[in-house]
Amino acid sequence: MPSPQPSEETKINQGESWKIAAKIDISPITTHLVINIADKHLQEEMGVDLADHERNVLESHGGHVYPLEGEAAKSYDAFPTRPKSVTVKPYLDWGKQGKQYIPELELVVPVPENPEDGSK
Repeated sequence: MPSPQPSEETKINQGESWKIAAKIDISPITTHLVINIADKHLQEEMGVDLADHERNVLESHGGHVYPLEGEAAKSYDAFPTRPKSVTVKPYLDWGKQGKQYIPELELVVPVPENPEDGSK
């Protein structure tokens, strides 16, 4: 199966412009995200959850930041059903205060039909 093309957008957060690119691979057993945010320090400090088109949220259960390549790769459980789109939801984790999502940096990635099994 061909690798999905990354979705890329320029976002504005706190008056600064951020280039964000994300690629998502979805299988029946796992979801894999590769994300690149132009600000390497922010990328190292930031966590990312994924939400489907029905707002079901998957939390990351592991990943790596590759600062030289400017990418972070994260693994998630599989979605219950193949989503029509996935929203990449960046956040900062403030410990006991919880997650602070950064809606200005959210990125919606369309999910094509899976030609191998006919799912959507």
